[in-house]
Amino acid sequence: MGLIRALLAISVVVSHTSVFFGVSFVGGKMAVELFFIISGFYMTMILSEKYVGRKSIFIFFKGRVLRLFPLYLLVLSLKILFC
Repeated sequence: MGLIRALLAISVVVSHTSVFFGVSFVGGKMAVELFFIISGFYMTMILSEKYVGRKSIFIFFKGRVLRLFPLYLLVLSLKILFC
């Protein structure tokens, strides 16, 4: 499923640059819609299997924060440094 999502993301990038290269896979709008459909299915599948129980919401948000916050801090630090 990750490969399909990667191909759809590449398709969106290619559709934005088709003016320069003249190549397109799937239309950009269709690729975005399919990406969100597949991502929604994937998230539902993971949430229903992995996060079961009373403390599941805490585990879910802890995982999100630990995954996203360090990158956010890195980008923020670089932005402050270069500005």
